[in-house]
Amino acid sequence: MVSVRNKINPLLCNLPYVLTWRRFGFRTICSGRLGFAPSTSPSMADTDIPVAGTKVLETFSQEFEIGSRKITLETGKIARFANGSVILAMEETKVLSTVASSKGDALRDFLPLTV
Repeated sequence: MVSVRNKINPLLCNLPYVLTWRRFGFRTICSGRLGFAPSTSPSMADTDIPVAGTKVLETFSQEFEIGSRKITLETGKIARFANGSVILAMEETKVLSTVASSKGDALRDFLPLTV
């Protein structure tokens, strides 16, 4: 039996690059540059980058396969009040990841989200 650690999955090696693809919408919904793609990439025009603080109201979904498992990344359907949200699904398991930020003053009280 071959050890999983010795096998290199091309999708996992390229995952940081995959997350910067424009058709996924991750760069427009999350915090802009993630540090994975060079800033002088010829495929990304400067006119396509939205202004910071604007909401993108489209929904995006992408499926890919790693080994025998199908992984789905979805965004834009749930947690619209957050600045960014992504749902990662593999079979029956789903994980929701959200990001919220604000440039407010420190005088306000903080109320954490509790579930």
